[in-house]
Amino acid sequence: MAGVNLRMSDAEILKFVEYYRNEPSLWDPTDDRYKKRETRAAAAHRIAEALHLVDFTASHVITKFKNLRSSHTTDTCSSCDEYKAQMSILEKGPFQKDALSRLDRDHQLHLLKADAFYKRKRTARLQSQKNIKMEAIAMDFQKNLPIPNISTNDVYYKRQLSFYSFNIHVLSSGESLFYTYTETAGKKGSDEVASMLFDFIFNHLDNAVEELEIFCDSCCGQNKNYTLFRLIHFVVHTTKLGGHSYMECDRNMGLINQKACVELPSDWNEQITSARVKPSPFQVINCEDQGLFRSWTTFLAQLFLKKCPFESRPIKELAVSLGIPRMIQHRETYNGIYTSSVVVPPKRKRENFSGLPGQFELPNLRYSESSYNR
Repeated sequence: MAGVNLRMSDAEILKFVEYYRNEPSLWDPTDDRYKKRETRAAAAHRIAEALHLVDFTASHVITKFKNLRSSHTTDTCSSCDEYKAQMSILEKGPFQKDALSRLDRDHQLHLLKADAFYKRKRTARLQSQKNIKMEAIAMDFQKNLPIPNISTNDVYYKRQLSFYSFNIHVLSSGESLFYTYTETAGKKGSDEVASMLFDFIFNHLDNAVEELEIFCDSCCGQNKNYTLFRLIHFVVHTTKLGGHSYMECDRNMGLINQKACVELPSDWNEQITSARVKPSPFQVINCEDQGLFRSWTTFLAQLFLKKCPFESRPIKELAVSLGIPRMIQHRETYNGIYTSSVVVPPKRKRENFSGLPGQFELPNLRYSESSYNR
């Protein structure tokens, strides 16, 4: 199985789902054949033959379905959950046609916005695969993992160490990096995210890239905040880069065995590294030495306006380009008109500490051994 690429085109995925739907013995527990191994194996074999894919067997059918299912069940949408709850309440109470109609209309609008996001991400992936000067990434934190992670009662009810992992997924190649550290090395704030994104851009992003598109969720404390906005602007106007939610990160995190027996942080790193083989194994970047985390919020406050000139929560897209040195462009829809906001004070020059283009002094370390030792 390790040598078979399970990637499919959108058309092949639709065919796969249709074939799978026509074999209820594989997915319907009420079907009499659901518990019969021979019947299920025969159904999977029929699907593999119908797809006409090279070296694609019955075992790959089961694996592919699990991957597709996990990609849609790893994360839930709070808006859809709220919609279902409200619909349940309205349907049980007195009939309110107008309220049901309004609720359904708002839900359909929510789904259209989500579809626009996925289309935008898919377009960015295809463009980055065709153009070496363009790249697109998705980034997100995984849920906290406990250390140790064993079933002993004495351990379960005692204070456990939290293990953090931040995933950056390269859409063009499928390459995936995990920045890992424990709560003794750092927190999960904007400075940490800015530091890891900065490290990726300068140490792992191809030097030929001139335009970078970043996809993330709307977590204000981590991704969608003024520190990240200023960092992107700073990188674009200090270096060569001309930069600008269910995501691939959720699928990557779903591959990690969170029930594995773990006693040390290095055990989680091993679990992450071995969780995927194709298209390439996950890369783990250990941040335990604290040298990666920098005080970006304090550093950027000297170069930008103290307060963000626009509300960050409603923003759907944000763009930064070399042609507009003092402004950030943003919009609240995926297809609307951009609004420009000034973020750099007038007559503020970028200080070049080294005297060489594209080089500058890094911020101070976010943590020191004396200030963040637990």
